[in-house]
Parts: sequence; structure tokens; C-alpha cells
Amino acid sequence: MKTKMFICAGMFAAAAAAFAAQPVETKITHGNTWKNAKGVYTQNYPGHDYDSLFFRFPVETDGFYKLSGEFCGTDPVLVCGLVQVPEKEFLPFTHYQFFKKGNGEFRVYQNPGPKNTLKFRNLKVERLEEADLKKNLIPDGEFESGAWKPFWREGRWGDQESENVSAPSDFLQGKNSLSMGEPAKGKVNALVSRHMPARSNQTVVMTLWAKADNPQPLRLNLDFERQSGKHLYQLKTVALTPEWKEYTFEFKTPELETPHIQLHLQRESLSGNVWIDLVEFREK
Repeated sequence: MKTKMFICAGMFAAAAAAFAAQPVETKITHGNTWKNAKGVYTQNYPGHDYDSLFFRFPVETDGFYKLSGEFCGTDPVLVCGLVQVPEKEFLPFTHYQFFKKGNGEFRVYQNPGPKNTLKFRNLKVERLEEADLKKNLIPDGEFESGAWKPFWREGRWGDQESENVSAPSDFLQGKNSLSMGEPAKGKVNALVSRHMPARSNQTVVMTLWAKADNPQPLRLNLDFERQSGKHLYQLKTVALTPEWKEYTFEFKTPELETPHIQLHLQRESLSGNVWIDLVEFREK
């Protein structure tokens, strides 16, 4: 079983390396609180206003685009449209969005709040091609960066302090796995991914490896949010055991008014930790 796990990890790395989105010529502009020094964009945020960092580019045909790079901050504040900012050290981020033909724009700004400093570097905008949607779209699904917040956030209905990344004695591969700790009695732990591309009438596949200190359920949710006036989602509950196992969740999408999806992982208030690793999502 352990040999099989390492083979799967190698396949994951190869798929990630083969990701071939097309770079897009982008004009980057910013407000007065932002400074650019050799490609590092720094904002000394005064705690008010919505001074922004803009990424503008032509969109020749309707399609999905990806903004990626690295960022850090002095406080773990929320950057609107992106992700929870890591403290002090640079960590990678990825943000997907669908644009119609014309002009595209990614905008990074903060809601009024505490004063802080943000830094971004190695920024690029890429257009996703047909083949890219068939490859894994989740960055660092192995959790080897040591942080889960650049792509995941706590579900607002869950116990907010129980998720972390650490290396258990029997980790799946690499140095880290995601630990979803035991929530308070009567509560749940829930993680929600950033938005990812989802197209109409396609089979989408979510896979992950998981185990639990004690047998218990883990609920998986493919959440397409509001579509044609209704909340569209698909649920699957898997039974975790103390041994690492791979779980797969497939779903044929209907017509989607808004072409995006979020993944939810939720555990209940049962004893012991739940461990997650090698999370992937793609079209089949």
C-alpha cells in the first residue's frame, strides 16, 4: 500500500509540471499606497479606502484565466477577491476567474481595517486552455508549503480554530498532511476551497487521500453556489478508517449560469483527528 501511495504522488507531481496555461500580456497599475520595486509590489495600507492593484488584459474569447504569484503580510488580513494572507514569509497563491470577450481585470484590495503591509511578487496572468481543465487545478494539494490558507478557508459554520498542517508520524508522503482536529461538541470542522473553473455538461472529478484516528464520516461537497435562481450542490459522505485510502467523487455538471465551483470538506465532532492529503480536482 505504501508503494502505491508514492507512485500516486509521483503521478501528481508530473501532472502539475505539465500544466501549460498560456501567458497573457498584462498591464499592472496601482494606487498611491502601492509601490513597485523590481517587480515586488508593496502596499503600506493605512487602514482605510480601497486603494487597488489592477491587472488588466485583453480577452479575445470567453474563457478562464489564472492570476498567480507569491505574497505575504504583517497581519493575516483578507485580501478581497483573493485569499487569506500568510504572515511574514512569501507563499504562493492562485486565483481563477472567468471572463467574457473584451477586457479582463483582476483587482486586489483590502476592506477598511487594521494598518498593515502587503507584498506581492512573481505575478503573472495566464489563460487556461482546454487541456488545462483536464489537469489538477488545486495548487499544493499535498500541503507541502506548510500552510493551507492560501487556497482554503474555514467554513463560516464550523469550529474556526481546529485546522492546521502538520507532519504526523505516519504521513502519506512528503513532510505534511492537513489535520482537521476534533471540533467542540455539537460543532463541525469545515474547509472551503477557492473558486475553480467548472463548465456545463462536463464530468468533474475530486480525489483525495484521507484517514482518521478513529473511524468516522467525512462529507464532501461539490458546491456550484447559486445557479439559475437555485443553490446547486452535490454531496457525498465517505467512511474514513485509520488507514490511508483514496476517495473519488464524480459528478456530471448541468447547464451552469456561473461557471465556477468550490469544494467543501466537513467532519463531525467525533474523537480524534482527520488527516487529508493529495487533494485534486479536474474535468474527466
